Amino acid sequence: MTRFAERAAARARRAATSAPTLALGATGGALAFAVDFPLAWMLGALFACLAASLAGAPLASPGWLRPPMAMLLGLALGASFTPDTIGRVADWWPSLALMIPYLVAVALLGRVYFRVVGGYDRATAFYAAIPGGLSEMLLLSQAAGADLRRVALAHAGRILATVTLVPLGFALAFGEPPAAPAAASPHGLGTPVHHLVALVAAGIVAWRLAERLRLPVAPLLGGLLVSVPAHVLGWTDAAVPGPLLAAAQIVIGSVAGCRFLGTPPAVVGRIAAESLGFVALSLGVATAAAALLALGGIADFPSIVLAYAPGGMTELGLLALVLGIDAAFVATHQLARLAVVIVFATIAGGGKRPRPKGAEGGPHGRPDDPGKDTP
Repeated sequence: MTRFAERAAARARRAATSAPTLALGATGGALAFAVDFPLAWMLGALFACLAASLAGAPLASPGWLRPPMAMLLGLALGASFTPDTIGRVADWWPSLALMIPYLVAVALLGRVYFRVVGGYDRATAFYAAIPGGLSEMLLLSQAAGADLRRVALAHAGRILATVTLVPLGFALAFGEPPAAPAAASPHGLGTPVHHLVALVAAGIVAWRLAERLRLPVAPLLGGLLVSVPAHVLGWTDAAVPGPLLAAAQIVIGSVAGCRFLGTPPAVVGRIAAESLGFVALSLGVATAAAALLALGGIADFPSIVLAYAPGGMTELGLLALVLGIDAAFVATHQLARLAVVIVFATIAGGGKRPRPKGAEGGPHGRPDDPGKDTP
């Protein structure tokens, strides 16, 4: 059997084993959509897969699908950037500048929180508290001698709690999703269709290049690097179709719901409680910053909350698109958050940035692949 045939067979087996998980996620998403649940497709898939995994169901995480879906999300987020966006970016400097003290405050408060509430050692508490990407934090915490499993579980719980609390909080506060601003990403099919095909092909190339350069969130960043200039320069108005965004929500929600596969329910319950407390603390600081910046007319309150929220960049990007929040504003601030977090954590860890070698680190005690887990 040739190498190509072997790879094709491996992909087919992988698709077959994860198909039941995706079917469960799609069912959960459809039920949530039917009852008008906030962020229905993602949260429905997340809770369905989480409940099944805690019940001991033999699920297989469809993590192999997450990178291409993140790349599509990057294309969708890029469609929210228009020629007018460039002029608006200059007005965002107060919120971008406030990002640094905000992240430092969250990291220091979180370190104390995990030390007191979770009983973590100093290094583990510090890297568990920094709201950065899972893969980057695992690499940095490994160099610092932290407990990788605790760090991984804390970050998985943080993302799960954030994507649950934020849409529910918006639904309670506003009664309905905030009105989409003029710069929000379109959800149509885009015209002409061949523009979308060209964007996807270029996005794949940019994603692979970003991986070779060891850039964080490579799939999402690849999509953004292609889509943003294409839309800002007026080359296309193509947008990722709504059904594809729904599929991305199902995949990302299902992967998040499988984060705790093989973890005892008692451990999951403890991590969930700790994560809820930390996210509540982080969102409290974010809400205060959002109120201050909204009063200054920098942006509307929901956009700033989402821009500062301590979730994963992929999940928060989806939230912005689905809830009709200024996706360009959120994406710009989330990229800035990621850059600040990596620099801050690297300096605090003594400048150690080990190359990934497939060492332990996933939430299930398995090797962590930085190319598959975006912040």
